[in-house]
Amino acid sequence: MLMMITVILVSGWLMLKPQPAYAVDTDGGLAKGLAKVPQGLPLSKYFTIGTNSAKQVKVMAPTGGSAVNTEVVKLTDGGDQSASIWSNDDFDFNLNADQTASMWLYFGTKGGTTATANSAGDGMAFVLQNGSTSVTPDYGTVSAGETLGVWGVDTAGTNNLPATVSGKAIPNSWALEFDTYLNNTTTFDGTGQASSFDADTSGGTLANPHIASNYPGDAGSYTMQKKSNGAIFFPKTRYYATLNHKGVLQGSDFRYLADGNWHHLTIHYNHTTKAMTYTFNDKNPDTGVSQTGQSATVTLDPTKFKSSTGKLRWGFTSSTGYYWEPNLVAFEKIPDLVNADATVTMTDVTKNKPINAGDTINGNDHVKLAYQLDYKSGSTDWEDIVADLDLPTGLTYQSAKIDYTTGASETVDLSGLSGQELSHKLGHALNEGNHQAVLTLTGTANNETTSVDNATSQFRGTQAVVQATTNNFEIKQADLKLTPTSDSQGVSSGQDAKVTGIISAANKTLVNNELTVHATLNGTALADTKLTGNGSDGAFTITVPAAKLNNGANTLALSASDADGVTSNEATVILTVGSLQFTQVSGDAVFSGELTGQTMAYQRNGNLDIQISDTRRKGAEWQLLVSTTPLTDQTGKDLAGNLIYVSDNQTLTLSSAGQAVLTHVNTGSNIKTDVTSDWTANQGLLLQTRSDATPGQYTGEVTWTLQNTVE
Repeated sequence: MLMMITVILVSGWLMLKPQPAYAVDTDGGLAKGLAKVPQGLPLSKYFTIGTNSAKQVKVMAPTGGSAVNTEVVKLTDGGDQSASIWSNDDFDFNLNADQTASMWLYFGTKGGTTATANSAGDGMAFVLQNGSTSVTPDYGTVSAGETLGVWGVDTAGTNNLPATVSGKAIPNSWALEFDTYLNNTTTFDGTGQASSFDADTSGGTLANPHIASNYPGDAGSYTMQKKSNGAIFFPKTRYYATLNHKGVLQGSDFRYLADGNWHHLTIHYNHTTKAMTYTFNDKNPDTGVSQTGQSATVTLDPTKFKSSTGKLRWGFTSSTGYYWEPNLVAFEKIPDLVNADATVTMTDVTKNKPINAGDTINGNDHVKLAYQLDYKSGSTDWEDIVADLDLPTGLTYQSAKIDYTTGASETVDLSGLSGQELSHKLGHALNEGNHQAVLTLTGTANNETTSVDNATSQFRGTQAVVQATTNNFEIKQADLKLTPTSDSQGVSSGQDAKVTGIISAANKTLVNNELTVHATLNGTALADTKLTGNGSDGAFTITVPAAKLNNGANTLALSASDADGVTSNEATVILTVGSLQFTQVSGDAVFSGELTGQTMAYQRNGNLDIQISDTRRKGAEWQLLVSTTPLTDQTGKDLAGNLIYVSDNQTLTLSSAGQAVLTHVNTGSNIKTDVTSDWTANQGLLLQTRSDATPGQYTGEVTWTLQNTVE
């Protein structure tokens, strides 16, 4: 590797600093970071840019990715910069209660695998402090990257008092540093150059970029190291300061932080034990899936802050020196605002057992997912919560709903499901009185052998963002198939329905008495039907009681299972409970004309309308019968003639005895029959007189009878 030597004169001392010559992003990876920002919160309501910050500090929107309503603060983007961002007055870190904060951090792309290949610097720090947004460390005219904008600065060389260093830090504070550059100069010429903090060995040797904590304004956080020039004549003694690193986490090379990736940080404070736990890289930045990460716990001393209320301002500071990097922060959960979390469980409903990581379920099994959102504490409601669901593959979803602590519920419309993604805004905020929402989805495992990966869903509200990740599992294709004889069936009113079908398997021999048919009628489970005998034909008949059937269409869902718990597909049979009835019998038949002394047939006038509806099963039969009274005049004299019924194949003389004039078989599609619409002028009901008929006005009654001729 080529090396360039930079000569810098500082207070009369000569210092040589190697600068690596290798290709990096000209913006240090700033554009790359903004293009893939994870989901976070808007910042303007909660944070203020520190008044000591340079003009480069900006609140920015992501340029890519899927983050919604997220803002990012850019702290540094060049050399010799110092920056800070602080919580507003209403959003304190309260030491008198448990606190949780989470955020995403980005350190650019300038990290290298070794110290000489590293050009990232210097990092940033999460800070708690009992001061204002205008707090400014006393660095004088010195730009000291190793301070990260919060620690004291060591520039005297002749100073042997730690308090001189701590007096230039942010007072009454605690800092968690993310240090991307190793400041470990221990030479005599390097004393007073503010580049020795990481020569500390109190917590072990610092070999790479690291995370650590302590109190910047406390003299006990620094140790002054004595250094001699080694001269026999005119010996000189100088001092450099090391920072006492507590709760150290460090990487295996210099790309630990500045590797071009976003890094998740969760901070939790237990106010009872005073334990401050910080966990780094506990979420995958691309998927949001929780992971173990690195964690350390230190004990916080509240007296260091000199706060009478226990409420502290919190935020981030950053600084760069000769080396620099873009430092970005996206906030996810604000302490003392809303403390919430989300969990998800999956249940194999068919087998009534949870689906744990790595489990195998059978195709066709019914599955339930339950996402539980819990509001644990906070100073405000968790509002405008949007569920951005990334559902597990391999399942076909049928229904979704949300139930709240208050008893309220809402249906989630699955028509918006695109692939495995669904977004739904919750209808209610969560708070102490309505502290839980459970989003339940039901579905069926697709009947194919496949592996289903973890899927992370996100729940983002105005005050907090949380995630829940489903377990990975396997689906094994089920070798069991149920086939009904017909997918639709008519049922006469008041009669039980008999439904038949076959259960089969392609790769194994079935035994009838090991098979069970499960039935659900209109969403309500019926008693199981267990097959009998040692045969293997898989033929079944189930009886659906008439009392459970509704008039009209009924949905019967059928599935089968064997002794091994394997479930078949679900088949649907539509049972239509029908009746045979006249839907229209109206109008009169009027006959008029002149008598000729011969046998005559007269066409009808009037508006006779006869219609029949048959909504019974396919194959059901009916007959239409007609009878008539004699036609008489006002004196009671009978007409010399009769009503007749003429069709294509017969002519019937009607009388008081009912005669079948029409026979019909239900084909499953011809539910309605319009009897009179098919009559021509010389068909249907006509009047026939004999040669001896005499003039007059005659009347009579016609009776139409519908006869059920089902077997």
